[in-house]
Amino acid sequence: MILTKKMMRGLLVGGVAISAACATAQPSVELTEARRVYDKAEQSKAPKLAPDKMLDARQYMVKAEKAHDDDPGGEREKQFAYLANRKAKQAMAHGEILDAKRDKAAAKDMYVETQSKIISQTKRNNQQLRDAHASATQALMRTESELAEVDRELENKENLMKSRVSELEARAEELRTEKEDLTAKRADLQASLAEKDAALESERDAREAAEERAREALESLEEIAKVKAELEETVITLSGSVVFEFGTAKLLPIAKTKLSEVAAALVAQGDTKRIVVEGHTDSKGSSSFNDRLSQNRADAVRSYLVSQGVDSNRIVAVGRGEAEPVASNTTPEGRANNRRVEIVLRDS
Repeated sequence: MILTKKMMRGLLVGGVAISAACATAQPSVELTEARRVYDKAEQSKAPKLAPDKMLDARQYMVKAEKAHDDDPGGEREKQFAYLANRKAKQAMAHGEILDAKRDKAAAKDMYVETQSKIISQTKRNNQQLRDAHASATQALMRTESELAEVDRELENKENLMKSRVSELEARAEELRTEKEDLTAKRADLQASLAEKDAALESERDAREAAEERAREALESLEEIAKVKAELEETVITLSGSVVFEFGTAKLLPIAKTKLSEVAAALVAQGDTKRIVVEGHTDSKGSSSFNDRLSQNRADAVRSYLVSQGVDSNRIVAVGRGEAEPVASNTTPEGRANNRRVEIVLRDS
């Protein structure tokens, strides 16, 4: 594929835009090296002699810069940067091979031209021999000596060119091997990406199912509790009279049933939320007694959730005592509202 000047200008403008967009994020080592190699390739003979190879390198470079914009330093940025690096090196090598072949052709033309001149000169010398034998004999000796020197020079040049051609052929073989390796790596990478995509989709489905189970569990909990969902947290308020025996931290059977459903949903949801169990009392009794009772009730709820499989490292229990009432303690209804346990779910 031949790049026109208009196409090259378009690619260069795109490169400027990419560089500007990436100015705010630190590129990976692979992207930095790919930029350096690509710039070197642009200054070489590759754009003129191997424009199709340079286009391949440019396309991968654009993908690497795009991946950098989407996820600076991510795997896709590194992978595309690596491919752009290799394509730029291939373009430079291809340009060198074509340039060497061009030099070889020029040397061959010079060789043929020199031979032609030598033959013409020899004919002229022979003609001079017929005209003046003595003078021609000396001239012929000089010519033969010159011809021998020319032959030696041509032989040296031919040997040099053969050596250069052998080196280029060896390099071409190395490039073919590298290309095969890259093709194999690309296939492995595509397979790996496909596996990762499948794993991510499976994880997403599992997470959605867990969230649905959590939602259903929270809805069922509304029979004995108030559930308040906000942007960053969900608060489940359990009435103390429904959850515990009067004046104790002993869980009632219905509370265990519903807390088991909540625990199952939290386990299925994974370690995505941090859990705080807060115990609260009304103002009846001494402050020290209320502090102990609220802490014991919070510990009881926490212990039960842990017994049902919730990770103990993500759940803590806190006794608030009578310090945070939600209603007046002067009425029975207010005191009943203040005797509560709150399960707070926050994003980690």
